[in-house]
Amino acid sequence: MSFLFDTNSLILLIRSAKEDEKTRLIAAGKMLYLTFYEIGNAVWTESELIKSLNEEDLRTLVSTFTRLLTLIETLPLSYNDFPDILAIARKERLTFYDSSYVHSAKRYDLTLITDDRKLSKIAKKYVPTKSVHDLL
Repeated sequence: MSFLFDTNSLILLIRSAKEDEKTRLIAAGKMLYLTFYEIGNAVWTESELIKSLNEEDLRTLVSTFTRLLTLIETLPLSYNDFPDILAIARKERLTFYDSSYVHSAKRYDLTLITDDRKLSKIAKKYVPTKSVHDLL
């Protein structure tokens, strides 16, 4: 089974799973290009706005993300996907971001991994879903 991780589930997996588990699951998974930017923004927010990371913790976290994200396949989205993503967003009252995960999981026949309850409930209309805890 192959997975599409949303950003929060990927961050949760990287931060909470044992090394061999996260390596195995990430290598079996996929993410969107969008996910890279969302992860970067989450790290920036923790470091600069919340101030919950000291320099050493930040370096360790960045190193971990850099190493693990090289293992995961990144799926492209194109301008041709725009109408379908927007249709899901409008129909389900989801953000365009979340709708891009639903659309991509459906397009590539993947299980969407999300710990967002609202997204999971809506995505189940289109694709199989699981949480990180289900995988572990």
